[in-house]
Amino acid sequence: MNKNKVIQILLILLAILILIISFNFYKKNKESLSEKFDKIDNVIDLTVKDSTKTIIEDINYYSKDGAGNEFEINSSYGRADLQNTNIINMEDVTAEIKLVNSDTIYIYSKYAKYNNISYETDFSENVKILYIDHVITGDNLKLFFQENLISIFNNVTYKHSNSRMSSDKIEINTITKKMKIFMYNKADKVKFLYK
Repeated sequence: MNKNKVIQILLILLAILILIISFNFYKKNKESLSEKFDKIDNVIDLTVKDSTKTIIEDINYYSKDGAGNEFEINSSYGRADLQNTNIINMEDVTAEIKLVNSDTIYIYSKYAKYNNISYETDFSENVKILYIDHVITGDNLKLFFQENLISIFNNVTYKHSNSRMSSDKIEINTITKKMKIFMYNKADKVKFLYK
């Protein structure tokens, strides 16, 4: 009888230990996922020039993911979206994506709509991407920082060395650097010129 009670007590203690370890593992994973992206820097200078519009000057946002990849966006000025305080409408925009073990990707545009919670950014008008000696221009660009995806579309031109290509849309995985090139109409062809 004593041997059976000892075995029962050991099994109960083992079950409790497994529950405690499982709970701690779940809690730790949940916390690390929720803290994957930490906003480190925020608006530097805020001045209200009009009671109906909030003008923000010298805007700088910085974020870093759990893998060490960094995203920084700067603007000479912008306006807070009064309907959604997480959105900043920026003008004269520059952005940098600094990837671990990779060269920096630079993005320039006339306008951008930046979400300071998700870090998703919609760039528009005179959009330009510079990466080493690759240059991509287009009308619009969507940056999905958390998904490691850049989508540049509408009147897209890609230049590298002696080659030039035109398409409707290019998607770039910022980690693998793989590009997908699209035309909206399947009958249209991507235009490629090599000098």
